[in-house]
Amino acid sequence: MKKIVAQKSEWSVRFIPKVSEHVDVTINGKHWITWNKKDGLKVIEIPFEFHHNAEKIHVLAVGEHKKDAAIEVLCHGKKAQGMTFDGEDGENKDVHCNDAK
Repeated sequence: MKKIVAQKSEWSVRFIPKVSEHVDVTINGKHWITWNKKDGLKVIEIPFEFHHNAEKIHVLAVGEHKKDAAIEVLCHGKKAQGMTFDGEDGENKDVHCNDAK
């Protein structure tokens, strides 16, 4: 019998508590998650269906109006992009896995 193995994601996001009570994250045009500040510093793996282990993903992160927020996009556990932004304007970036350090 063939064993089915879940594919591990290359991509994850580290949520860093700042002033904003929440951060909404969209990956490649699809809403992925709403993180709440009460959950604290947390790294969450981005499900495979949002990126299919592509070398580049598009990330939009938005927080509360006029309140600082921050995330780090990780590839293979290494920081590929830091994103610090002021609330509802958010930050919109293409993130490349080969930028991970």
